[in-house]
Amino acid sequence: MNYIPSTSIVYPERPDAHIIDVEVKSTEVFDEHYPYDDRRLMTRFMRGLIKVLLAVLGFVLMWFTSGIKIKGRDSLRKNRKLLKNGFVTVCNHVHVWDFVGIMLAFLRYKPNLPVWDKNMLGKDRRFVKWVGGIPVPKTYAAVKRFTESIDEMLKNKKWVHFYPEGSLWHYYPRIRPFKKGAFAFAVRAQVPVIPLAYTYREPRGIFRLLKKTATLTLHIGEPILPPPASADPHTATAELCRQARAEVMRLAGVFEESEAMQNRGNAVA
Repeated sequence: MNYIPSTSIVYPERPDAHIIDVEVKSTEVFDEHYPYDDRRLMTRFMRGLIKVLLAVLGFVLMWFTSGIKIKGRDSLRKNRKLLKNGFVTVCNHVHVWDFVGIMLAFLRYKPNLPVWDKNMLGKDRRFVKWVGGIPVPKTYAAVKRFTESIDEMLKNKKWVHFYPEGSLWHYYPRIRPFKKGAFAFAVRAQVPVIPLAYTYREPRGIFRLLKKTATLTLHIGEPILPPPASADPHTATAELCRQARAEVMRLAGVFEESEAMQNRGNAVA
């Protein structure tokens, strides 16, 4: 049976609501002129530097931060030919550092990560950008440009990671309803979706001394292929979303829905 962390967190009614508050430190505007696929020299240099540092120090950092273990790497090795043509990953969002753990698992690939726009305006905005952060905008024209940029990334055989639950909930033990955006991108690009899931372990040894709430295990599943391009895109997106969430739940050891979360999910588009 999976370890369920003990916390005092009161989770919101809406399953995609944010439980953290980011203090805005920047006035940058994410409109239709923003470079969502930022290829400027400085950005490329810093992203490359972050990857080098991650390769050298990342596992040590994540081990002390979260006690991370990674399971399922064999799936990435045996599916390397499939993944070289671009892919999408999806995962539950349960820890402020959990994407760094995902980057460690996918170290050979360049990360691209759509994020809550406020994360690109707070004190950590530069680090978020350098690990591949792409702000999700709000206006129609900006969303159109953002969508075109993500489509182009996948067309160019890149990796894009999504948190389809829509927000970070620290140490939440279940899998929240998924938004369909990630799967619409995968269907249009005809690229596989790799399901990922974080589970928790009871803190032991040094982690108990450090008073960690839980230690983390990242599970990597098998790629899920989208329905063929000839399928109805709305039906194909919904089916891919259903399959991916079911697999994330299986990887997480969650085999049933709570009635409360089912009801909350009805409010999510």
